[in-house]
Amino acid sequence: MHEQLDLFDIRDRDAETEALQAWKARMLPADWVAPYDCMAGTAGTVVQGWKCPACGTIEINGLILSINHGIDPDIPGREDFLERCTSMDLRKVAA
Repeated sequence: MHEQLDLFDIRDRDAETEALQAWKARMLPADWVAPYDCMAGTAGTVVQGWKCPACGTIEINGLILSINHGIDPDIPGREDFLERCTSMDLRKVAA
């Protein structure tokens, strides 16, 4: 994670650490089960994926979670994505 300094190099390291810990606590790895033969293996193969903290959907990896939900488990981001992901927004528009 790259660090952006302000004009006077003033940072609140405690707040940054707490925010990062809160983000990591919400990003939970979860078992993803292949529904059919795919890149993960045959149907029923279990791999470690990621659970979207907003909608609860389990994706095969962090890249797919980022593409489908706008949340990357390796890059802390906007707090509102922990409550409402882009997948939820797209489903709301389509309905």
